[in-house]
Amino acid sequence: QAEDGIRDLVRSRGLGDVYKRQEPLFGVGPGCWSLYRMRRVDGARLMPHNMPGQLTATMGIAGVSTFLGYLIAVLSFGLSVRRRRAGSADRWDRAVRALAATTFVTFLLLLVSGTAAHNIERSAWYLMPALLACAARAKDEPPPRAGGRAP
Repeated sequence: QAEDGIRDLVRSRGLGDVYKRQEPLFGVGPGCWSLYRMRRVDGARLMPHNMPGQLTATMGIAGVSTFLGYLIAVLSFGLSVRRRRAGSADRWDRAVRALAATTFVTFLLLLVSGTAAHNIERSAWYLMPALLACAARAKDEPPPRAGGRAP
């Protein structure tokens, strides 16, 4: 069958195997597809060939839903950061606004590269939004006076 990828007489060799023989709700676990495939499918230690395949195989429907929610949350947070700082002459606000745009571009590049690569476990998915959240919360405060009290 086409959805199973290449088949032999005994077993399937693709993501369809996960959905027919395992629980599709949770997948085989983050980072476990190679081991699962080696032990239960065809003996090859290969990863899925793209990010949607990797996400679906390793984290199942629950993981796909969670990841889509994460993308929506990060993008809406970035848009609100840009909107709140629009038109500000403050250098820090302009830098945070630019960081939000950089986060958008990083996500776009990760999504595009994910169509032909398995990149769901790259740290840029998580570090860029974390950096944006920290920068959005930080304030450019003047240093305390010599007496130890802030103005």
